[in-house]
Amino acid sequence: MRIEAVVPNPAAGVVPSAVRFTLPVASHAVVDVFDVRGARVRRLFAGEAPAGPSTLAWDGCDDRGRRAAAGLYFVALGADGRSARSRVVRLP
Repeated sequence: MRIEAVVPNPAAGVVPSAVRFTLPVASHAVVDVFDVRGARVRRLFAGEAPAGPSTLAWDGCDDRGRRAAAGLYFVALGADGRSARSRVVRLP
């Protein structure tokens, strides 16, 4: 299980970031975006994900639809008791 890429990175303005990840087997997965303080900014996915590659999009907004501030964020993938993280930078 791993996050393959978050592209573009850095991302600016309204350009969404594509979050590409791979699971070895189909399982319940959760993908969240966190700020540098560890606060969850956005839940991108929670549910059954297939084995193999998947792609999600983060539009740079929080769970309330507000544009996230420029800065460093972490994308976290959790499935089957394991986790993976990747960094993404949002520019103004």
